[in-house]
Amino acid sequence: MSESGDDEEVRPLFQDFGPYARLRAAAGPVGVPAGFSVETPPPGAWPSEHGAPGRASRCGEPVVSDRYVPVWSVPLGEAANPRGLLVGGGLLIVNGERARGVFHLDDGRAGGRIPQGGGAGFLDGPRRTLLAEATEGGLSTFILPEGTRDAFVMLARPQPTYSREVLSGPGGVLAMLSVKRSHLGEPPGAFIETFRVADWRAKNELDIAEGLTPLAGLVRVQDGAATFAVAPSGPVLAAAEGVRWCDWLLRPLAERAWQTQVQSISTGDDARVRVACTDGHSCELWLASPGDTPVQRVSLPWAPEHNWTPPLIAPDGGTILTPSGHVWSVDALGQRRWSAQRDEGEPMGTLSSNGLVLLAGSELCALTAAEGARHVLWKPAERLTTPPILAGGRLYVASSDQLFALEPA
Repeated sequence: MSESGDDEEVRPLFQDFGPYARLRAAAGPVGVPAGFSVETPPPGAWPSEHGAPGRASRCGEPVVSDRYVPVWSVPLGEAANPRGLLVGGGLLIVNGERARGVFHLDDGRAGGRIPQGGGAGFLDGPRRTLLAEATEGGLSTFILPEGTRDAFVMLARPQPTYSREVLSGPGGVLAMLSVKRSHLGEPPGAFIETFRVADWRAKNELDIAEGLTPLAGLVRVQDGAATFAVAPSGPVLAAAEGVRWCDWLLRPLAERAWQTQVQSISTGDDARVRVACTDGHSCELWLASPGDTPVQRVSLPWAPEHNWTPPLIAPDGGTILTPSGHVWSVDALGQRRWSAQRDEGEPMGTLSSNGLVLLAGSELCALTAAEGARHVLWKPAERLTTPPILAGGRLYVASSDQLFALEPA
């Protein structure tokens, strides 16, 4: 793994995506909320969604107790063997193997069941809407808690594609990374789009959503190996040849060249990126800023197949890595603070706003980000399989067939 030299061929990381060219060429921040600047949004302009705390430093809530007890537990039914949870709007979405289950946060009451269509899901809690792939393909909106399919979402991305990541920005703006499946030797391709949500329920007579305002789009034609995170100024896009900082209209703010296989990326309010990457044999953590400061590189002791979990960003600027079988803490200067072993196959960790790393497995525990001191919060009767989500003072976590809500003892 090495940064790109001057004598290497320079290829654009992303290119303008044709259907959005007119929007990007138009004067002013088209479609962006009145009074909001895409270059310098105010700090705290939007909250991090519950369920994706690894992508930004906006992790929301503190852990307030050293022991938690179950408030309720319910069977998952068709949402068994879950991959993760989304929380918002008084509801909880369980991303199960066969279906997405909808549950009420107050008592665990079951709502609707949404057939599992693959791809990423985004929960708009205030509007009680889930954005997800339908079983027959294509992006759709589902009304919650019933789970009724409401409208097709027809942005400029080509079909067939599937959404790999959807992350929130300020003022109802969303950023989405989609990947085109490869057919007959065609390159798969990756598409990054930003759009503003005015009204999920507005649709035309063909049940196509009309309450969405497309803002900008880029395409990567070399391959589908791209990922992104969101900083206050906009999405940060990473690929094998480098990283690009953008505003919310996907106009470049800064770019750095490198050569590596990017597996995951996170960024904080300072726009510094934490990149988990590999050369196919060994793994490293790279710390890079938009300026000319050298990229800091930290060697990691695990195999590339375990390196896909997004780095967590501690309140003091440090980085926490929670791949299968490991926990690593690195300070803001890239120096390792501590490390610990854990069981293989346990889910990735999450982070509280007061700097505690939350881990689920045979126990639900919290580790201090600075020292790695371990505190057991709850001992379940069965192994936990989803990252713990802290929302509204409660912790939510699931086993293979049971969903739990915990509150401070």
